[in-house]
Amino acid sequence: MCVCQLDCTMSARNGHSGNVRSEKVTVDLVAEGFDNPDLPNSIDVQLDADANNHHVATIDDADAGRWSVDFSVSMPSIELTRAYREGTHVPLDDLPAWFAPVREAIEEAMLR
Repeated sequence: MCVCQLDCTMSARNGHSGNVRSEKVTVDLVAEGFDNPDLPNSIDVQLDADANNHHVATIDDADAGRWSVDFSVSMPSIELTRAYREGTHVPLDDLPAWFAPVREAIEEAMLR
């Protein structure tokens, strides 16, 4: 289980009547064993899912950079489908090690 905090809201967005699930997860990287001066102590991850079941996790951090990850929910887990750093595609096998607890936090938030 990852060390994270979660805020959850449901809202209508962009004038559409469908609900949009939006959550913010904070992952404590130090508590997860990533005590590295090149990384922040914690990372905020914005999770969004629209009425069409499109899921995106966004990280925008001065130290870690801007990341965007598309994923699908398939019980009992999530599947990462695409990742981008600063707008450039990153193969899923090349995600940094600190992304493991972020993925776990996404999974916990989306599957509860």
